[in-house]
Amino acid sequence: MSAFIVSDNHINVLVNFCARKNILFHFDDETINSNDRPDEIGQILLDENYKSVNNRYNENAISHKFKYNFYQKKDRAPIEIIKACRCLNYQSCESKNYYSSKAYEIINKIIYEAIDTIDGYEDADWEIK
Repeated sequence: MSAFIVSDNHINVLVNFCARKNILFHFDDETINSNDRPDEIGQILLDENYKSVNNRYNENAISHKFKYNFYQKKDRAPIEIIKACRCLNYQSCESKNYYSSKAYEIINKIIYEAIDTIDGYEDADWEIK
């Protein structure tokens, strides 16, 4: 497997989705509101991505300070958000505790929220009989 650092724009698209949906992230020790602390959400994702790449290639690069850019040229379709999450997940999974990390929780919550916005989701049967 290869791994790379995703662009700040990639992370900005995900954080922008969080802010638009006003997603709350509940961790053991705190709750983070994506509208109030978008820079922090982005930094968590970026730091975990660096940690993964460092682990994969036995490097020691330090992540830069993430600065959320609230302006996006266009809103992304739910499938683009889901695929961007899967990309970041793949690039960030090389550290041994990734699956218990805040980044992993954030990515999965974004996917969960994006699924709810897919056309036809609300009209689909909840239970299949």
